[in-house]
Amino acid sequence: MLNNLFITKTPYQYLSAINICNVVYSSKEFYNEIYFFPKDNNSVFYESKENSLPFNGIIRSIGTEEKISFYKSIRKNKYERVFFFQENDILNKYVSYHLKKQGTIICLGPDGTKPYAVFDKSHELLSMLKDTNKDYMYLIKNNLLFPRIFWSRYYRYGASKIIDEVWLQHPELFDKKKNKTKGELIKMPELENSTIEIVKKTMVGEDMNLPDLNKCIIYFNQPIWSKKLIDKEIEILNFLSNHHNTLPLYLKLHPLTPEENLKRIKEVKGINIIYNKIPAEVYINHAKDSIMLTPWSTALMHVLGERNKYYYLYPEFQRVNDYRLNQINLIPFPHLQVLNNIEDL
Repeated sequence: MLNNLFITKTPYQYLSAINICNVVYSSKEFYNEIYFFPKDNNSVFYESKENSLPFNGIIRSIGTEEKISFYKSIRKNKYERVFFFQENDILNKYVSYHLKKQGTIICLGPDGTKPYAVFDKSHELLSMLKDTNKDYMYLIKNNLLFPRIFWSRYYRYGASKIIDEVWLQHPELFDKKKNKTKGELIKMPELENSTIEIVKKTMVGEDMNLPDLNKCIIYFNQPIWSKKLIDKEIEILNFLSNHHNTLPLYLKLHPLTPEENLKRIKEVKGINIIYNKIPAEVYINHAKDSIMLTPWSTALMHVLGERNKYYYLYPEFQRVNDYRLNQINLIPFPHLQVLNNIEDL
């Protein structure tokens, strides 16, 4: 039997790992170990009961206090493939270095929309040196060492020589040359309804009674980092509330939304806020004949549900001239429209 290892740290990464196992590695010759790292004790957990999955394998959540011991323990195991989704997590590089020496194929899964964003980073070399130093100091602090320097290229994708395969939903939109990617590009399987059902069943402590999402607007927010950007978001939400008030308006709150942003969102009249940590894709798949809106969230990467329409709003946000956002050039997906103005909706 061939063992695969998946290290996931966000709900979207977890969803992607489940889909790969469900579609690609579901035969009896494979055994899949999926690990999820909650950010804190209040985060969602994913677990599977024995023999409860439609493929061979296990799902376990790893607490913060277990993280270092987990990486130390798996580095000696034998795997056919290891999938991680955050190239610049130095612990992923650490364990990949040790596993690759044993013949494991190292795979980088999709970290949301990051593969499709081209960064025009000022002083990129200086940032790379600083980030690499910080990462290796972290390893030294935790007594985790390996005799190689892997540069921390936070503004490239798949650039590390340790990576053999880069799995992407839309490889045709990926700029391999710009990202200095060494590994082979592999197309991800389409996200299946059965995968979303597996995710729902493996979540711990969340109520799965979803609201009626027929003919409505769902806005998927993001953990916006500046006052100018949150001002723009509030402006857009007020426009939707005032000009599209014949349709129910929902906001699926990102779990990392700052509290000060949430306070302002709550002041918008006529908006139904969804607070839980159920992945956004579960809600989209549940919706029918509805409008999906987001600045640039990963949530709209897939076509889900029935007859829904998908829109990116990032040109509205770019006009506020935020320094960090100005360094990112986003590439839209074929199934969605990019609105230059919210009035175009």
